[in-house]
Amino acid sequence: MFILTSCGRQNGVIEFNITKIGGLYELAENGKEYKFYNSEESFKLDTTTFISFADFDKFFREESDHEIIYSLGFRLNDVGILKFKEMTERNVGKPLCFVIGNKIMAVPIVQVSIPNGQGSITVADKSELEGMIDYLEN
Repeated sequence: MFILTSCGRQNGVIEFNITKIGGLYELAENGKEYKFYNSEESFKLDTTTFISFADFDKFFREESDHEIIYSLGFRLNDVGILKFKEMTERNVGKPLCFVIGNKIMAVPIVQVSIPNGQGSITVADKSELEGMIDYLEN
């Protein structure tokens, strides 16, 4: 299961291109269909309210007290903070999609409204985290 929460401890900033296609998207019945990077499963996403990579300040690996928890942390810029606050308020208990290059990388469930523009996407295993980082960096 993927979850979206506020951040933990930062470890290693990840270089990424703000013009890369993708970001955080809400589900939408009449939205554009996107497929997962590793399967044929898909979701319809709202392409009008998404948070693009231009709205992110940085990505980083998150350290955990438990070695079995793998998280990609992020911090948004001022514009992204406002968008993210509204998006997480609308979607508590619902999924958002983290998209890179027109492929869904993760579908975290929003745990709480996040007003500070910092969050993390926790994934099931290290290979999923490394896959997301690889897509961001390349």
